[in-house]
Amino acid sequence: MSLKLQSSLLAVNNARIYTAGEKEFLAELERGTKGIPLNRSLQEDIKVMKKELGLGNYKFPF
Repeated sequence: MSLKLQSSLLAVNNARIYTAGEKEFLAELERGTKGIPLNRSLQEDIKVMKKELGLGNYKFPF
């Protein structure tokens, strides 16, 4: 991280300045611990496929 860039004035409604690739890196770290977020529609599709394929042994947190 560039300290000069990080200490620059922030734009309105922004809490911090990100450097190139930093948001993606932080998202990867979060998904490594919390998993990949799935919207409600995709969750329902997965439940339907699980039932249609007879995959009763699989447990999902949704």
